Amino acid sequence: MCSVLAFLAMPAMGESIPAFSWVWLVAGVGLGVASCVIQLTMNWAQKSVDPTRATIIYTGEPVWAGVIGRIAGAGSRVWRSWERF
Repeated sequence: MCSVLAFLAMPAMGESIPAFSWVWLVAGVGLGVASCVIQLTMNWAQKSVDPTRATIIYTGEPVWAGVIGRIAGAGSRVWRSWERF
């Protein structure tokens, strides 16, 4: 809904519709397909893993996101406080 409202607000903000680009189309379709594959994989995993193990896996997700983010170069106050030691 927000994207539709943003699209409708473009003329009021003086913006125009960007030119067509195959790169953006392929990137958008690729991201859509990747999202579908991820969702299907998660649904399959929830059916095949027992609830306790699934809870542990999902609880660790933010930790892994933080570790991968740090490896990619993202910083945070928590990481900076650990660097002092």
